[in-house]
This record gives sequence, C-alpha cells and structure tokens, in this order.
Amino acid sequence: MSKIMKKFIWIVIFIFCFSLLVFDCAYAKLHPKAGTTGATFLKIGVGARPIGMGDAFVAVANDANTIYWNPAGLSNISRPEITAMHNQWFEGINYEFLGYVHPTKKWGSFGIGLTLLHMDRIGRTREDEQGLYAGEEGTFEVSNRSFILAYANKITDDISGGFSFKIIHQINADVKSQGLAFDLGCLYRTFVNNLIAGFNIQNIGCPVKMGEETFHLPMNIRIGFSYKPIQSLTIATDLKQPLDNYLNISLGGEYTFKDIFALRIGYKYELDDNDLGSLSGIRAGCGFKWRSFQVDYAVAPYGNLGNTHRISLLVRL
Repeated sequence: MSKIMKKFIWIVIFIFCFSLLVFDCAYAKLHPKAGTTGATFLKIGVGARPIGMGDAFVAVANDANTIYWNPAGLSNISRPEITAMHNQWFEGINYEFLGYVHPTKKWGSFGIGLTLLHMDRIGRTREDEQGLYAGEEGTFEVSNRSFILAYANKITDDISGGFSFKIIHQINADVKSQGLAFDLGCLYRTFVNNLIAGFNIQNIGCPVKMGEETFHLPMNIRIGFSYKPIQSLTIATDLKQPLDNYLNISLGGEYTFKDIFALRIGYKYELDDNDLGSLSGIRAGCGFKWRSFQVDYAVAPYGNLGNTHRISLLVRL
C-alpha cells in the first residue's frame, strides 16, 4: 500500500472519529448517564506535566505519560524513558503511576504502566440488634489497580498509530472484580507546520461485575490538537466525551526556558453545571530538567473538596 493511500485512510478514520465524538456528545447531552460506570479510577489522569496543562495532552503525547493519554505518542519517544508519579487525592486517597517506554528502530515502541489507587485500611463497623452503631471490628481494604501494555509505530512519516491493553483489578472489602480493556489512538502531523492532531478512545471493553451489579467501563473519546508557534511554547486543546457524562473541553499551554525550566497552565471546562465552582477547572504546574532527569509538579483545585497535588519524576535513559 502506498504512503498516499495510507495517509488517505487515516485521514478518513480521523474524520470518522471526530464525527463519532460530535454524535456521542449530542447523545450524552440528551441522555446523561452519570454514575453508571465502574472502574472510574481509570478516568484519573496521570503525570504532573499533562495535568498542569489542563489535561490537554492527547496531541502533545511526547513523553512516557502518553502510555495513559495516547498510546500512539510512544512513537514520539526516541530514548527509553521511565516515569513515576504520586498524586495526593482527597480524604487520604493516593494515586500512583509507574511507566516505562522502550523505543526500537525496527519494531516500533513498547510501553508498560501500572496505576494504583489506594488508601489506608478502613475500620469495619458493627451494628447491634436494633441496627445501631456498636463499635468497630477489624478493617478492610479498598484499592484499584490496572496494568497496561502499550505499543505504537509510525504508519507514514506523518501518521502514527498505537494501542494499549489493560488488566483491571478492584478490591472493595470482601468484593473483588477483574476486567480487561484497551485503548486505540493515533497522531497526525497535519499539513500546517507544527500542528498535530491526536485521537484516542480509552477503556473499550466488556462490562465488569462488582458484587451482584454489572457496570460498563468508563469509555472516553478524546480528540485534540497541539501547536508550537515558537520552539519554546506549546499550546494544546482536548475535547473529551466520557460515556457517563457531558463533554469536557481542556485548554493548556507550556512555556520552557532554555529547556531547563517550564511553566504550565490550563483550564478544564465541563458543559454541565459544575457544583464545585468555576475555579475548580484551573490547572497549573511547573517543571525542572537537569541532564536526563525531569521533575514536574501540578496543582488542581476541586472547590470545597480541596486541592490535589501531583509530583512526577521522569528519567531518560
């Protein structure tokens, strides 16, 4: 198949996916399904750098965090990278991510990742014969994790495709659940210089059973663009349509100083009524790079719930 034909096919696929996003957005606006999906921890973004840019990363996708945001971005990585993130979430909840990307010249790029949402063990309460509180008896565990295998390769000089496979494991006291999911993504370097388009469908898979109930996975459709007007500045935007909610729009930017220090800011807007207030959409962060090491930080406020903080370490081997 010629490169022109491959490019044409992927452009058609991209237009189809964009149309799917528009249709799904219109349908979700009329038929919202909030609270109807399981394994919702899969919706929590990873990496301080992407979060600092307002979650607008599907078309940026150029470091090891792309394992989560767009597997096609693995083809942008020229050296092995390892990254680790700690996220201080609400009410003593912590969220961790560990990822590794290994590019090859002949076989494309491979990635592995692990996400873990966990908290301290929770006391198990007892009730008396009248159903009233009667103290605690032992503790129980609540945790969620996913193991990710990802792959990407260049289809043409301008188009990359990738996918990831996820093994999902959830524990809620005595109830355990397992599931499988995969992501499908692509990147297209458009005919406009320094303008990249990205697309990713996340968490495609069969419903998972939790106890006696069955839940759909939190599938997301993401489409976005990134643009570099100058070498040190990246501007990006994402449209995200989750299965169980309204359309989200993210806008973010990153400015680097001599490839050593970076400032990031972004905003995430949801088309429904946001009870947390307009300030809850603000994202901000910074990063410092020294030789092969990069440390990033991001803060994301959530109104009365408080602020969440992420710190990441990335090492280029």
